[in-house]
Amino acid sequence: GGHGAGACATAGGAPGRDPQPLSRDEFQLWAMQEREDAEMGANRLNAETFGADAGSGGWSFEENLAANRQLAQQTDGGDDR
Repeated sequence: GGHGAGACATAGGAPGRDPQPLSRDEFQLWAMQEREDAEMGANRLNAETFGADAGSGGWSFEENLAANRQLAQQTDGGDDR
């Protein structure tokens, strides 16, 4: 559930490669899931669960990598993977 209105219409490839475009079928399935999520209220409690910035569009790829590095350093004594 809950992909967000700003979800990117591409499927991720291997690390270091550009995302691959979705086929028409994949895009239609993505759109159908978005509609079903909205109908079921899948994102209704996001602010309560994740805080006030839950609907802000998420993290960029670079922000995600930086957070993962920081977590790895906290959990395994600075081993940067």
